[in-house]
Parts: sequence; structure tokens; C-alpha cells
Amino acid sequence: MEPLLLSTEDAAAALGLHPATLRHWACGSKRAPPGMPMPVKVGRLVRWRYAELAAFASGAAQQTTAPAPPAPTTTRRVGRPRKLLR
Repeated sequence: MEPLLLSTEDAAAALGLHPATLRHWACGSKRAPPGMPMPVKVGRLVRWRYAELAAFASGAAQQTTAPAPPAPTTTRRVGRPRKLLR
């Protein structure tokens, strides 16, 4: 029987990732792939649900993505204007 909650190190090993990658995804400093489950806080511990990770790894998790932003129609300079040369 598999455990219900996994530590970050165990979850990373199950997914074949580095534990720091999961930590970055959990705190939001890096964007997680679509369908990646969020961790559960147990006191001050961060745990990952085994069933959700297994569904994500098998590709059975629903893919919910935000619509892509519209492509820019024109290019314009952003920032401070340059000095005019005389």
C-alpha cells in the first residue's frame, strides 16, 4: 500500500525530478506545468498527495490551461526615449 502523502524528496523521486524543482513550483517562483497538483500544508510541512502525483505522471490529470494572450500586432519601443543627435 502506498502512503497517502509524500515528502518533497519522495515526490521528486517518484516523478524523476530534483526536489528543488518541486519547491520552486510549490512557492510559485517557477511556473508549474499544466495539471501539476499543488502541495498540501500539514502544519509547517509540505506534503504531496500520492494519488494526484500518480494521475499527473500517467497523464490522466485534466489539462486546464489559460488562453494564450493575443499576439502583438505592432512592435514599439518600451522605456525611455533616446536623445536626439544634432
